[in-house]
Amino acid sequence: MAGGLFKLVKPNKRPQATDIQAAAAWGVAAFTTAVWIVQLYLCYYGLLQVTDCLGHPSYLLV
Repeated sequence: MAGGLFKLVKPNKRPQATDIQAAAAWGVAAFTTAVWIVQLYLCYYGLLQVTDCLGHPSYLLV
């Protein structure tokens, strides 16, 4: 289906495989950053409590 869509675009303007890989990598990086920021916010305001193996509160989410 997507291959047919790319046939409508001029050959020199078609997205290359590296373009799609780069877009996917930036999307993963943006999603990871967003999750990290939300976790910081939730931990700071006490809305998310995480404990380590011994049951002690841990605010470092990795």
